[in-house]
Amino acid sequence: SPTLACHAFADDIDDPVGDVCAMGLALAIERGARTARVFDALAAQTRQAVERRRLVEAERAPVRREVSLLVALMLALFATVLLSGRSGYLAAYGTPTGQVVLACAVAVFAGLIVRTRSLAAFPRPARVLVALPHTDRVIASTGGESWN
Repeated sequence: SPTLACHAFADDIDDPVGDVCAMGLALAIERGARTARVFDALAAQTRQAVERRRLVEAERAPVRREVSLLVALMLALFATVLLSGRSGYLAAYGTPTGQVVLACAVAVFAGLIVRTRSLAAFPRPARVLVALPHTDRVIASTGGESWN
């Protein structure tokens, strides 16, 4: 049926904007009339959602770039110290206490990088439609059910 095709389309897109478009298509197919107004509203809403995502992504891009540069510089510094082989730099890490200190420093650095990455990541927006496995039933996130 066309409604099932719209829901399959939403599942393929796997995005809230795709869900809204699929719901609009299903509504237009079911109602038949006044589809121009539905599609105009959908287009406006989709433009706004995409623009909001674009702005958020533009704001987060410098943070990602700075974190990447910082990680590259820290790894280059670490590689330089290891490759230089000067006993004065590395002698302190030859003892068991030095090994513990080095392991803690590396763990803190790795933890900070992971935390910074998670802060700079774009959170995945929640879907509007959720398809239930092995059934034709689709539940909107508002709690209502529709049977196809």
